[in-house]
Amino acid sequence: MPNKLLLTLKLMRVDKPVAYLLVFFPALFGLLLANPSNTELAYLLPLFILGSITTRSSGCIINDIFDRKFDKHVTRTKDRPLASGALSVSYAIFILFILSIISLCILLLLNKTAIYTGFFAVIMISLYPLTKRITYFPQIFMGFTFNLGALIAYAAVQDKLDLAAIIIYLACCFWATGYDTIYGYMDIKDDKKIGVKSLSIYLENKHPKFWLDVCYIVFILLFTLATKIANRNIDYLPILAALILLILQVATLDIKNPDYCMTRFRANNYVGVLLSMVFY
Repeated sequence: MPNKLLLTLKLMRVDKPVAYLLVFFPALFGLLLANPSNTELAYLLPLFILGSITTRSSGCIINDIFDRKFDKHVTRTKDRPLASGALSVSYAIFILFILSIISLCILLLLNKTAIYTGFFAVIMISLYPLTKRITYFPQIFMGFTFNLGALIAYAAVQDKLDLAAIIIYLACCFWATGYDTIYGYMDIKDDKKIGVKSLSIYLENKHPKFWLDVCYIVFILLFTLATKIANRNIDYLPILAALILLILQVATLDIKNPDYCMTRFRANNYVGVLLSMVFY
């Protein structure tokens, strides 16, 4: 495979597929909560799978363009194509343009409510990289940004955003804030050196495990509440299993050990799988 193609795939984070699922699961929750017909599900599910891929890759490229000067000083990110100089910024913008066109085509296949929500997501994704420069709470902004798929998917079925949609969206925001804070602990030493802010740094000496538990418990409570508001029949066993997994994730976390942090971060995909089994 040509080297430039490999570098392009690395720029798009195709070599790290875990986060694709973490972008997709909120959209899946929103879709299933909206109770689509089999025909609607067959039509919409492939669109949101592809949309999750293009959205996540676009977000990563935007982030890398803004952060390339920071990334070269961080052990985990110094070999990224833009940080290392292996690819040019102009080439990255070209790839971003292609992904944006694909995302737009997907969005235009949905109804107006979903389209308007999708355009709002574009603004949020573009602003996210700037937050780590001005606030210690970029993980919270990330949660509000990359979980908008829950609202878009719900709107794609119901053509409206009601209380159930807002609650499932907020639930996913708490979930993402938790797991992205764990992710942030992998880079905390380098981030402190270069002056990048994060919730991981802010909570380091403020009982971080307690706040992670709060995020995860609120996530499960709001998720369950959303299903009740939407009058959906659900299986509580996967919810209980997901809660146990989240609590164990925090209990066994060592914020000083990057490998432990990555393992716990990745474990959130199992949570997503479990909660996808709730609806019937």
